[in-house]
Amino acid sequence: MEREPEAVRVRSDNVESTEPGSSLPTALPAAPRAADSRPAARPGTGDQDAELATVHVERHGEQSLAVVTGELDMSNSEEVYQHLLDAAKESTSIVIDLVDLAFIDSAGISVLHRIHRVLATAGTAVQVATGEDTAVARTLALAGMDRVLPVTLRPTTADR
Repeated sequence: MEREPEAVRVRSDNVESTEPGSSLPTALPAAPRAADSRPAARPGTGDQDAELATVHVERHGEQSLAVVTGELDMSNSEEVYQHLLDAAKESTSIVIDLVDLAFIDSAGISVLHRIHRVLATAGTAVQVATGEDTAVARTLALAGMDRVLPVTLRPTTADR
């Protein structure tokens, strides 16, 4: 059973769901980019309502695509983790698209490691896509995550 795509904006203080989109394509497409996504303010900058991460989920049969944009850090890592777990429900595989993620810290890396470990135990394949030559790709490589889970490098939206 195919479901409508859903997007969730994860904020530092709450979670807000947006309305589902229209019909789903039959294959996993290039990751959609939300027109209203904006870079998140760093913690401590005074903008307490700044959007730190957006998780947009599409389900295509038994496959899920979770596009994470904005910034993934300790202030929103648990919410993003829960949304990724929910995205993988009833799926045999999930692609976590970080191509346009602007920032990831150790808490975000921990989210990816935990998701991989939990879903692999459940028999769900996990694939991570990052932008070529981005800070996120370099951070994942420095942390050794490219040796722990499959990481694919793709052009960023700006390069397309």
